[in-house]
Formats: sequence, C-alpha cells, structure tokens
Amino acid sequence: MSKEDLKNEKNGAKWASFKLWLYNPTNHTVLNRTGMSWLKVGVFYLVFYLCLAAFWALMMKIFMSTISYEKPKWEMEESLIGLNPGLGYRPSPKFENVDSTLIHFRPGRNESFYPWVQDLKNFLKPYKKAYETNSNCRGDPKRECPFVVNLNDHPCGPNFGFDTGSPCILIKLNRVYNWRPSPYRSSLDIKEGIKKSPRPPQNLDVSVPDGQLKSNEGLISVQCEGENQIDKESLSKIEYWPRQGFPVEYFPYTNQKGYLSPFVLVKFNKPKIGKQIRIECFAFDKNIAINRFDKEGSVSYQLLIDSNDQND
Repeated sequence: MSKEDLKNEKNGAKWASFKLWLYNPTNHTVLNRTGMSWLKVGVFYLVFYLCLAAFWALMMKIFMSTISYEKPKWEMEESLIGLNPGLGYRPSPKFENVDSTLIHFRPGRNESFYPWVQDLKNFLKPYKKAYETNSNCRGDPKRECPFVVNLNDHPCGPNFGFDTGSPCILIKLNRVYNWRPSPYRSSLDIKEGIKKSPRPPQNLDVSVPDGQLKSNEGLISVQCEGENQIDKESLSKIEYWPRQGFPVEYFPYTNQKGYLSPFVLVKFNKPKIGKQIRIECFAFDKNIAINRFDKEGSVSYQLLIDSNDQND
C-alpha cells in the first residue's frame, strides 16, 4: 500500500470518528452525551444562571435603594468635589483641543471666530428660552425663578465682540450641591479675605464697586485680569454684564427644576493684537478659598487676537 493510500485511509478513519462523535446511532449519543445527560446539564445551567441573575438583580436593587435622584449621597466636605467651587468659562475649545485653554481668532475672518461665537450661542440657548417664557420672573427666596436676563441688552453685540476684536468671555461658578455663599460687603473685606486663602494671587487690585457689594441681595463678586504685569498692560478697559458677580439669590443649588447657573459676561475692550495674553478670573466670597495652584475659586485661559492685516 502506498503512502497516499495510507494517508487517505487515515483521513477516512478520522472523519468516521468525528461523525460518531457528532452522533452515535448505536449508543444514541450526541457529542458523546445521551439525552438524559444533556437534560441534566441543561437543567443545571438553567438553575445556575437563574440564581446568578436573581443574585445580581437583588444586589442592584439594594444598591439603587441607596441612591437618590434628587441629590448626591455625599455632599460638601464628604464629596470628591469638596466645599470650594471653581469657575468655568465659555466659549470652550473644540473637542480635539479639549486640553487647550487658548481662545485664538482673527476679527476679520468669519470662519476664524465663528466656532467661538457658536459655542457661546449654544450655551446661552436655555437662558434665551427662559427669558422668553419667564420675562416677568424675578429671583425670590424660594428660588422658583431661573436666572433670567435679556440677552439683547448685553454690550457685546451679536457676535459677542469677536468680530470687532473686543471679545466677551462668559464666566460661571461651577455647581456644588447645597453650597451656600457668604458675600463680602466691601472691597476692603475682599482684600482681607484673600489674604487668608491658601495660595492667593499676588498684587491683586480689587476693583469691585462697593455699590454692588452693598446691594440688598449681595454678590459673589467676579474679577478678571492679566496674570502678570505685561498681561495686565495688554488689556484695556474690562466691562462686566449684567453685574460684576453672581447674585446670591440663585444659591444654593439643590437640583431645582429648570435651574440655570448665573453667569457674567466679561468684555475685553480692544486688547493688544498679536500677543498671547494670559488671563485669570477670580470669585470672591467668604466661603470660597482662592488657590491659584489648584485653580480653586479661579480659572485661567489665554487670549490671542490676530491682526486683520496678517497674511495667510
């Protein structure tokens, strides 16, 4: 017998053995198991997975019973966020540049500043809708009214000043559940309070009007300025709208229905062209400790405006 015949015979024997493993008509087995054996295995795994699913459902029910949809389980000092709210700003960079804090544009080119303007408009859509549906609403102790402002009255213009080289940056206080403010009543009190912060800004000239600080409701004051002297000199007049701070009547945040975080639009009037300006914004309140290193009670970003005469 040739090697080829031996190989064919061997392959035939393997195939016959495989078919017997699939189904053996003599022993009436499938995959080497009888019908009773398959029944026992099926019942075992059915009971096993039913018990596993029941155990998982019970654990999930116990876990969900500890969670509230109205408020977080851990609040204030017990939470990861802690007691000290930080600041946020808009417009935000594109997703692919999410780690960047640079706001870079050229006033004369619509495609250059359009993404920044659109991001601001998208963020303010709920506020615009709230004003249209609550035009007569005013803040009250029950905080049943959202933060309502007429967005047609701000000094930034339809493109938030990006088309004229005087951009407006929106500043807001990050939400911390049940955090309560304690507003300062004078600029002198702010200066004294800053000294008690862990890592306060150096040579900060507080320019919050005392008239706003002594108002009945009080404000969590906001101030933006250049990080160092060169940056400060690159900035011109700075305006705040609607006021230079967040009204305390909209705090604490307790997941109120329709809640909108108060904000401040900061207008930088004709900052220096062609220079990257580093800007810091601070929130002043007795219950906010400013830490420049950890960006607590503050936020920083950069502003770079290209000249219209710059060649592509």
